[in-house]
Amino acid sequence: RPRNAGDRYRGVISLEEAFVHSSNVAAVRLFQQVGSEKVIEQATKLGLKGPFTEGDPSLALGSASASLIELTAAFAGVAGNSWPVEPHAFKREEQGWFEWLVDGPDSYSSRVHEQMQDMLRAAVNRGTGRAASLNIPNFGKTGTSQDNRDALFVGYAGDLVVGVWIGNDDNSPMSGIRGGGLPARIWRQFMGEAVRGAVPPRRAAPVAPPEEVDPDPAIDPIIEGEIEAQVGGANVRVTPDGLTISGDVGGAPVAVTVDGNGAQVERRRPEPPAPPGQ
Repeated sequence: RPRNAGDRYRGVISLEEAFVHSSNVAAVRLFQQVGSEKVIEQATKLGLKGPFTEGDPSLALGSASASLIELTAAFAGVAGNSWPVEPHAFKREEQGWFEWLVDGPDSYSSRVHEQMQDMLRAAVNRGTGRAASLNIPNFGKTGTSQDNRDALFVGYAGDLVVGVWIGNDDNSPMSGIRGGGLPARIWRQFMGEAVRGAVPPRRAAPVAPPEEVDPDPAIDPIIEGEIEAQVGGANVRVTPDGLTISGDVGGAPVAVTVDGNGAQVERRRPEPPAPPGQ
């Protein structure tokens, strides 16, 4: 009998909303409509080894075990729209165009792939993965197993795919640990250092109920027109496209531009004073 976390039910919702808020009930209903055979077939194509029990609705909630590297490789296939992805320890040459044409990997249509990415992006923007949000587009999904024995966040940004798992060696339950908490924060801190431009915020945004979260300004701007002001000797200009700060900050000329795709910073130090007597 699948239950949503906190026994919270939203009534009739879209597939994207179900994905964003990790609705277990919606996942099982979708599984029943699609059929276990197709779900197992696609999971196997993505590189997951199972074992899978055909006809078992709990597969929709992740009851088939998978290693972290298997799961991360499956996300890599979704990220690149080409699978299966075979993990290996050292770099090696990829297939040439002729081999790819002959032995070409599976992929979604461009439209289906776009929809998959929309759901993964929404989960980070306004869903259970908000704690993993970066200042560049990133995509991912949380996971929490029964009794909080496993907590996961797997996602990608730029050209890097990373999976974070937290659990006890003896598989005992963890108190209050969920995929959208500590694993998502670890993922964000690592990706902020690993991917150029993906600097995470200094402090995680407060987690509010999904209905109270502001829309992504890159999708639905909440600023109309332009606002200009002076703050501490610096000129501040805000538009629907982003934020620009220029002027002297802390005695040094600074120009900062922030938009929906990240931040670009240029800073020039003032010339040192001339030695006495010159």
